[in-house]
Amino acid sequence: MAWLAGSAKVRAMLSWMEKAMVKERGARASRGEAGGGRIPLEPRGGFRLLVVDDEPMLREILKDGFENMGYRVVAAESGMVALEFLQQDPDGFDLVILDMNMPGWDGLDTLRRLREVREDIPALLTTGYAEEYKVRAFERAGRVAVVQKPFRLDRLETALRGLLADSPRGGWKGTPS
Repeated sequence: MAWLAGSAKVRAMLSWMEKAMVKERGARASRGEAGGGRIPLEPRGGFRLLVVDDEPMLREILKDGFENMGYRVVAAESGMVALEFLQQDPDGFDLVILDMNMPGWDGLDTLRRLREVREDIPALLTTGYAEEYKVRAFERAGRVAVVQKPFRLDRLETALRGLLADSPRGGWKGTPS
């Protein structure tokens, strides 16, 4: 049964369910109702995220989910595209969310190249199955967190907040400045 947890179909279904939950929380918040659950809904519009994932469905769900939480999000389908975005606006992103296993540049290769442009950018790595040595190398890069797939958006946001709190650019203060 362990293979089932990493299956693309199961991940897609879990992601779809998470997206529906985030939209419902956003609808409740806009109506002024309680029930935001474990994902706090205070505005986060001051933080801009760069999401890098080769799976279109997961990329869209991450983008929509974090936008529904109030973040500003730019999505890239590869490390090369992410690098182009960062080169165009090196100070325009507060954090990058990377998939470890992508064609071309993997998450670690992408982070190395992104940090050639901006060495202080924090990174959150998502991985369903990665060689342990790659995860350790990613963690040694500093200002990083690793979250295993399948994941919940609130778990990703908790890791994201931890990285932003330690950011040399001012950190997490509860709401963006």
